[in-house]
Amino acid sequence: YVIRLFSAGLLGVDKRITPTRWSITAVEDILGNYLKRKIVNFKPIDSYEVYHGEFLGNRYTILLMPKEYAFELLEVWLKGSLFGCDMPQVLRDYEFFEKKGYAEETSGAYYSARLSVLDYLRKRKRQARVVVFREITPDYYIPVGAWQIRLGVEKALENRIGVFDDLKSALSVVRNLLIFPLDRYLERSVILRTKTLSEFVK
Repeated sequence: YVIRLFSAGLLGVDKRITPTRWSITAVEDILGNYLKRKIVNFKPIDSYEVYHGEFLGNRYTILLMPKEYAFELLEVWLKGSLFGCDMPQVLRDYEFFEKKGYAEETSGAYYSARLSVLDYLRKRKRQARVVVFREITPDYYIPVGAWQIRLGVEKALENRIGVFDDLKSALSVVRNLLIFPLDRYLERSVILRTKTLSEFVK
């Protein structure tokens, strides 16, 4: 409803009609930033958690880590999918507390996935470091909009695969859930290659 109001130019001081896809991203970004300010006051989760789900030809594998909030979306259009090719590349956008600039590689998908994750953490009253792996399969042959990403991530977060004591164990499960090689994701991931200060000191 808010997105429709925004798109029709009924909100704000300098009112103007806005393309729907811009409105969706703007509203999801505003809501996401609001929720982020809420969840950073909560305690981190206690263990490593892995979730997985499929929706409309999209596969979502989600890793939650017991650390301060950060978020990363790693996305691959698999061979045979709408924007796939013979040599798929991993697209990546991330943030720690602040996101600097627009999500250039994953665009609107980033804000949709982040909103669902933040809402989930708000309901749990916890924070976490989060990596979402999105794999787009050939079954997703007609783009239907960012809403399917928001809903797909939401559904995946209802399906917990396991809880683990360490990152290595969690990643071994993530590896088996992915179609694209985990090592290719790790090459591009910033979150999974960034150590906290306490880890560095150890």
